[in-house]
Amino acid sequence: MSRTEAEIQTSISATITDLEPSVDVKKGPIRTLFVLPTAKEVAVIESEQDRLGSLFSLNFPEVATEGEIEALKVFGVGFNVGSRARGPQTFFRFSRPKTEDVIDLPIGSLVGTSDGLKVFQIVESQKIKGENADAFFNANKRRYEFPAVIEAESVGDEFNSPPFRITRVLTQIDGIDGTENQGAISGGAGRESARKYAERVLARVVGPTGGIGALESYAREFDPSNVKDVILVFSSDSKNFKRTVSRPAVDVFIIGEVISRGEQTYRAVGLEKEILLASPPIRSVSQVTINGGDLSASEYSLYKDTSLQLGSSTRSLDKIVLENALSSGDIVVITYSYNKLLMDIQDDLLLSGEKPFGTDVLFREARELVVLISVELVMLSAFDTVSARQDTSTLVRQFVESEKFSQILLPEDLYRKLSSEIPGVLTVILKKFTPEVLSVLDVETVEIPRGYKTVLSKNSVLKIRK
Repeated sequence: MSRTEAEIQTSISATITDLEPSVDVKKGPIRTLFVLPTAKEVAVIESEQDRLGSLFSLNFPEVATEGEIEALKVFGVGFNVGSRARGPQTFFRFSRPKTEDVIDLPIGSLVGTSDGLKVFQIVESQKIKGENADAFFNANKRRYEFPAVIEAESVGDEFNSPPFRITRVLTQIDGIDGTENQGAISGGAGRESARKYAERVLARVVGPTGGIGALESYAREFDPSNVKDVILVFSSDSKNFKRTVSRPAVDVFIIGEVISRGEQTYRAVGLEKEILLASPPIRSVSQVTINGGDLSASEYSLYKDTSLQLGSSTRSLDKIVLENALSSGDIVVITYSYNKLLMDIQDDLLLSGEKPFGTDVLFREARELVVLISVELVMLSAFDTVSARQDTSTLVRQFVESEKFSQILLPEDLYRKLSSEIPGVLTVILKKFTPEVLSVLDVETVEIPRGYKTVLSKNSVLKIRK
């Protein structure tokens, strides 16, 4: 540890006095010309020596300047410059397209919030033939719905949006009556700070020290913009661990996603009707061709592996099932979207080894626990029920669909939020607050198993009246 200038002055003075007691070190030329300037220079040298030592220690992120942190790029890890919010967007029309029509959602077309302050563009879509329109009909809403993926115009978490906020078509699209985001648009984040960057690089270099449990913090720091939460379930946890294993194992459950486009080419042996997809977990299949010809949506199906064993993991057995068997030599090209985040973390953390620390590690998306809610709000007569419905719908969804793992959901917490945060509420009547399956009571505390996140049931009911 470096000494202060005063401590060095005292040390130099004591040394001179030991060598020649007659020299006055408290005043005069010796003190002015030697003791004081020497102590000042030595203090600077010792301070720099301490700092250099810290730069070559685990304290690097705390002591390094931004310029020194920039030099860490030699490790092949760049600054996280931020990410654009991204997610699924639904486009719809109310009349059935003609058989000869083609519904095209052009890449680059713009959509946004109703006030136009948040703008997104289509980055992934598909052309849909009018003859296949019935496969996209939503009977509940009496309209034809066509999927696409949108991305924010720039980086930043301010573009993250809850469901049903992106409702305006900014670029005219032929044959489309409207649009909405039925799920959350997420993943937006600002530029990483220098200190956070240094801590992340240090973790890469040092590795997941501290045993297998350190994988949790290691996974969190891999991509802070998109990894929202992480939780480990060990094979010793007989209540929550569902895989059959022959050695110590851990499931790394992650809330977060990076949706990417994949393309897979398969050459048929003959007579097969199922094709395993190479980059699980799969979100959707947008196109299947055989020998260059498109298949209609009715000629194939996507089957997602939902098993407790491997479902929603990097080892999921997701597949497409064809209506008709293949012939020998057929060339099948499958275009799909998938959650790339899990495989990226696995590749980065585990490198070429699949069982670090002698443990079988599996990266998985959070399982889903569906929560059914039925609530009725009685409003004061002066307040607008349309705005109240929209605000209540958003509040309930955000309350249930948190981006963090938790252990319980309490009905009294939702009651309190509705009563205090929705303007004009006179009475809150909570009729249902329960898991959609295996519920005991109409209103009960929802216990969330480890590795699960809660999602709002499509059968939930919201009533607003005066």
